[in-house]
Amino acid sequence: GVSAEYSVLAQVGITFVNNAALTDPLLKDTLQIDQSKLDTALLNNADDVRRLFSFDFSSTDPRLTLLSFNGQTAYNASGYTVNIAFNELYQGDGLAESGGVTLTDADTNGPAEDGFSAVTLSDSIITNSALRYSYDSTTETLTLSDLTAGTSESVDITASLDALVGVGLDLGPGETLDVTFATLGTITLSGDNGFVRGSDITDGTLDTSGFTTLSMTGGTVTTPTSGMNKATVDALIAAGAYDQSTGLLTLSIDGSQLLQGYMQTASGILFSLDSGPVTSDISATNIADGAAHTIDLYVNDGVSDVQVASLSFSSLSNLVAGGTQNLTIDLGTGLFAETNTAASATAPMENYLTITDGSLEIRDDDDTLLGTVNYTTTDSITDLKDAIDAISGVTATVIASGGTFQLQVVSDTSTPLTFTNDTGSVVSQLNIINRGTAISSANVGGSADGADDGSITVANNILTFTNLSGAEGLQLLYTGNIDASGLQIDFTNGVGSQLYFTVDDILDETTGSVENEIDALDDQNDFTQERIDILLERLERQRQSLLERFIAMETALTQMNAILDSIKQTFQVLTADRN
Repeated sequence: GVSAEYSVLAQVGITFVNNAALTDPLLKDTLQIDQSKLDTALLNNADDVRRLFSFDFSSTDPRLTLLSFNGQTAYNASGYTVNIAFNELYQGDGLAESGGVTLTDADTNGPAEDGFSAVTLSDSIITNSALRYSYDSTTETLTLSDLTAGTSESVDITASLDALVGVGLDLGPGETLDVTFATLGTITLSGDNGFVRGSDITDGTLDTSGFTTLSMTGGTVTTPTSGMNKATVDALIAAGAYDQSTGLLTLSIDGSQLLQGYMQTASGILFSLDSGPVTSDISATNIADGAAHTIDLYVNDGVSDVQVASLSFSSLSNLVAGGTQNLTIDLGTGLFAETNTAASATAPMENYLTITDGSLEIRDDDDTLLGTVNYTTTDSITDLKDAIDAISGVTATVIASGGTFQLQVVSDTSTPLTFTNDTGSVVSQLNIINRGTAISSANVGGSADGADDGSITVANNILTFTNLSGAEGLQLLYTGNIDASGLQIDFTNGVGSQLYFTVDDILDETTGSVENEIDALDDQNDFTQERIDILLERLERQRQSLLERFIAMETALTQMNAILDSIKQTFQVLTADRN
């Protein structure tokens, strides 16, 4: 989408060096800058130079601004047309039961371990459940485990964080991110509470810095995504090899004999070597034999053996005899905590409000009655939500976040609503008022009324383009508060922005071409090494054969020399007699 005069780097003075004129071979195929040509381009056509490198976004409406894009966000010469539909939004004040949601250590009843300090739980988190929270900084995935039920759920938060604070940036003061799990509820990450992106909390990591003569290649650790309940964790804590405060499981390997290594027993820890039986002792098997092995780690929770981690490595070697050496597996600090009594949207409204049994009417801006809602003091906020939601043209939900919840009512047709004849005063006590408007749906190049056609997903005021849009991955923020149609957006995609995602794909540790090339070279090296080993073996056999033949020849020569000496002596005797 850039200008034809500024569509390649050479047009601004950036070219490849002349390889034939180089004296330093390390500079081969590198770039050089014609400073004069670049300065001229910057002075006369700065915008074109910027577009050559950057992702240059523009919109016919200043309320529509760029948040992010990715490598699938495709340029379109005609741009894209965005249509947005709004609803009228009514909300009540947030309610919270006294004490809200707090976390305590499930064993000591003291403060929760590190990691949980950066997390706030919603009221939908099960009361008095033992929970485990972990954060995989590689894929930016949050995992929340209910240790009471032994279940676990994961949510990828990379795109949400990028949309909120920018690619790779941390949450700042006042910035929060709600992460909702399908059945376990919602946790809130807070910049105020110290959530640091990329470091809270990693688990399943391996540390071999305790090795002195042992050397491990291809060492990885994985942790189970389900099955670990509170009884399992209690058994893990009871094992002497595990430190609850650091989350580290320390294991020892006896490397006192050359070319040998034996996994030592650890209190309370069970082992399964290469899918073998689960046992407390695998020290009879040499695992430093240069071969690949997998060691699954278990604890017994009083009922059964439960897996807590799996250690795999390509090879373990011990080329210099040493003593007992340690490796550590990080199972995650803040391994588990326990919630206290939490606010509940299903508790009777009389727990929070001073109301009587009553009813209310909901009308549109023409004073037409849309429906009547009856309620009692023993109904919950959820019951009230269901009764309002049953009225045609009106949608009610309960929004829960961080131990508080509020009732939200939306007009499906953007019609202003009024709540009248509230005989039990629930509307005034919940303080349900018009909070403005909210985006209900949006599309790209679709119906002018903004009807959802799958091309855009909506979260608050953030529009995310799907693979049906042609600009997959594009995220925009709309700060308006009314319906909008025919909003034109355009962008150019320069070499810098394209190169960023291209390099990102190339360097992907799983599917990238660099990793594939490394794997191919490793396979090639392994094959070559096998050929070398075979040739060395054949050469050794040939050497042995030649040596044996040489010895035989030497023996034969010795015998022949002896016969020759005998013949000479006989000849001398015979000739002496004649003389």
